[in-house]
Order: sequence, then structure tokens, then C-alpha cells
Amino acid sequence: MSVKHVRGSVVKGYLKFMKRFWDRDVAEEFLDITGIKTEKISEIEWYDISVLKGIHRHVADTKDEKYIKIIGNYTVKDLGVLSYLVRFSDIKSLLKKAPKSYAQAYDFGKVSIEWTDQGAILKMKDTSFDEYACLGWLGAFEGMLEITHTIGTVKEIECQKDGNPRCVFEIKWKNR
Repeated sequence: MSVKHVRGSVVKGYLKFMKRFWDRDVAEEFLDITGIKTEKISEIEWYDISVLKGIHRHVADTKDEKYIKIIGNYTVKDLGVLSYLVRFSDIKSLLKKAPKSYAQAYDFGKVSIEWTDQGAILKMKDTSFDEYACLGWLGAFEGMLEITHTIGTVKEIECQKDGNPRCVFEIKWKNR
């Protein structure tokens, strides 16, 4: 199995949430344990996926695993100036960019989309890098609905950790 990597922008997004919404001790404790210096993380550099796994484990152990979904949601919506522009986009346009956006942030796995009358089915092959990854994806997809002001739902209908060949998310929304 090859080494998996994640862009620093994803790692920084998780750490930014930890520092902003919890007492700084939670994030600082994680950074102390790992030796990671937030200011040294480059948004464009690749980092071993173990860093993100470590963040997931730390969040689950010190807070609750439900926060991984909340952090996934936050990182999608906290895009700086881009989040302002995305608000004028619709969910379908944003989801069309999901496979490319994923490939820019992770060097493993693949995302594909099937369109339905009620929304979309996102198929994510080999993207479940730990037992918490799907919670993060669920939160991210819910964040996409929110940032585009779309009323809808997201449901995971298959998961690789349960022995399925891929993780599958069903996103439904009402057409405006």
C-alpha cells in the first residue's frame, strides 16, 4: 500500500477550528504531542495522512467523535474570500467540482458523482482513511448545502469500513 497524503490546507482547517471554538489547550495539546507547529504548515505542501488521523483520534478522545462532522462542515464553509463567492453558486455547480477539489487536497482515492432527479450520489473509493473520515465527509457535504443556501439532506448509504467497496453519500435537495 502506498503512502497517503493530505494538503496542509486541510490540516490547517482542522487546527483552526480547534483553536477557535475550544479552549486553546485542546489544539495546543495535540500540537505538543505531535511536534507540529501550525505556523510551519504550508497550505500547498503534502503531509502524511497520519497527521489527519491523529487529529481525528485526538478530537474523538478529548471531545467526542461527533465533532469530526462539525469540523468537516466548518472547513468547507471557512474558505475566506472563496466562501463569499461560493455563496452565489448553486449546489450542483459546487458538487461538479468535488472530484477535482478532492484530488487537489488528497493524493489517494477517487470521487465520482451520479446525478438523480432529487440530487446526487457521491461515490468515494478508497477515501475512508480512518474510522472517522466519513463523519468528516458527511459534515463537509452538509456544509456545501449550507454555503449554497440549499435546503437538503445528506445520508451515508454505504461505507468501506463496513466492508463495502466504497463510501456512498446520497445528497438530496429541493430545486429552487
